[in-house]
This record gives sequence, structure tokens and C-alpha cells, in this order.
Amino acid sequence: MMQRAWALGVVGLVVAWTSEASAQTSFGDKGDFSFAIERAMGLYSGRLRFEQPGLLPDQVIDTSGVEIGIGGALPHPSQMTRIAVDGFIIDHLSLGGSIGFASYGNDLDGSAFLFAPRVGYFAGISRHVGFWGRGGFTYYNVDGGFAGRDASQLMFTAEAMFTFAPNDGFAFLVGPVLDLGFAGGWDPGDESYRDRLLGLAFGLVGFF
Repeated sequence: MMQRAWALGVVGLVVAWTSEASAQTSFGDKGDFSFAIERAMGLYSGRLRFEQPGLLPDQVIDTSGVEIGIGGALPHPSQMTRIAVDGFIIDHLSLGGSIGFASYGNDLDGSAFLFAPRVGYFAGISRHVGFWGRGGFTYYNVDGGFAGRDASQLMFTAEAMFTFAPNDGFAFLVGPVLDLGFAGGWDPGDESYRDRLLGLAFGLVGFF
């Protein structure tokens, strides 16, 4: 009798779990909003290309590493942790952006500001898993953070994020990100440079 009751209980749990998992997540409907902390942690690989005067070859610096928290974002300010807000103007289609700020001390005394508007498309895979692709532009400005020099960059940004929601209204963000700089310069000197960043980023998002 005990064995039969235990078996029926297991079957009941499996049926309940299957029924729940088969339901699509409600996030992504028209009128939904999200608030997120993005790029809180990441694995990144980047390249800085500095244009040299005359016939001199461009200077190229390759970088790679792990970024955790808000400790800083040099030499690639676009990897800094930021706060993001998005709203769904129609089902699945989002419009929003993110902002970030960093302050540096010691030998890299300065600050950096970032703004990244974007559009996105969300598709629910299951009740707990979804895919959120976003694309847009990123602009950052660094005041004195590069050896006392100012720098700015305008970039194309693409993000292919997966959402993992253990509970309703909250999810982890994980996915690849790409920032491609196409207009940037140093001051003083008015020298041109390009910033490229590829990585796997992690974050947290709440939606309502």
C-alpha cells in the first residue's frame, strides 16, 4: 500500500512538472517592462586598433580576460557593468537601452560614461527559458582614463541572450555579446582608433 501511494505521488509530481514546463513564459507581451543589471560578469576578448600618421602601420593591441562586478572596464569601456530598462511595444518586440558609469583611481584617474539604445526580440522556449536577441548602438566617453587622455567611441552592438527564470518575474541572463567600434578618437591629438569586443556576458533581469 505504501509502495503504491509512493508511486502515485511520483506520477503526480511528474505530471505537474510536465504541465508547468510545457507552458510558455508570459514575458514578452505588449506592455511588459524589464529592469536589468547587465554584464555584471563576463569573459571577453578584444582588440584596439590605433591609426598612425603617414605610412606607419596601425598599432594593434589584443586583450582578453575576465571582468567581475563594477571594478572597472579599461581597456574596453563597453564591457562595463550597466543598468538597463526595456519595454515591449508589441508582443515579442522590445525597445530600450542601458547606461553605465565607472570611476578610476590611482594611476588611471578618470571616469567613463556609456549609453546603449537598442531594439530586441524575445521568444519563449519554455516556461523557464527564453531567447532575447538585441541590437543597437553603444557610445562611450572616457575622461582621463587612458593615461590622462580623453577617448570616445561609437559602436554597433549585438547581443544573443538566453534567459533562465527559476521564478516568475526574475531571470539570469547569459549569452554572447559583440561590440564593433566604427567611429572613435583621442583628445588631445585627435587621433582615430577602433575598439572591438567579443565576449560571453552574465547578468540579472526582473520583469513585470
